[in-house]
Amino acid sequence: MLRFLGALLVVFLIVLGVGYYLNWFNFSIGRNPTTDQVDVSVNVNKERIKRDSDRFDQGVSAFGKKVNEGAREAFHKIHPQTQTIKGDLAKIDEAAARLTVSTPDKGTMTVQAAAGTRIRRNNVNINMGELMEGDHLLVVYREENGKNVAESITVESGT
Repeated sequence: MLRFLGALLVVFLIVLGVGYYLNWFNFSIGRNPTTDQVDVSVNVNKERIKRDSDRFDQGVSAFGKKVNEGAREAFHKIHPQTQTIKGDLAKIDEAAARLTVSTPDKGTMTVQAAAGTRIRRNNVNINMGELMEGDHLLVVYREENGKNVAESITVESGT
């Protein structure tokens, strides 16, 4: 409890010092010569506090946007955005772990399977050797070093 009160006092003193420096408030001490009383007054500049608070909010917001954009760019460098194609399996090169998919809109496209590529038929994981030319595929891939690397290959039913 004592540490909490000490921390609270430190925060209060910091706010007091910053507020005084930024002219949010000022103190004046006066002495009444007839009564010999000391008058202490505190003047608070609410408009200045509001203006500085708004500027701070805008700065934090701009900083947050920059951090968010930087994080998004870093994420996409680490995890490139995926794309999807649907088409018929035209050719299998099992030794090279490569598939050629014939799509109605993109023509033929070569897709490289990686070690972590998940291949499924009827909600069951299968090996690449179990694929057959003519299977209708849904391929989720990403471009990596000039190659289309498959993250998942799903044999769609109805074929």
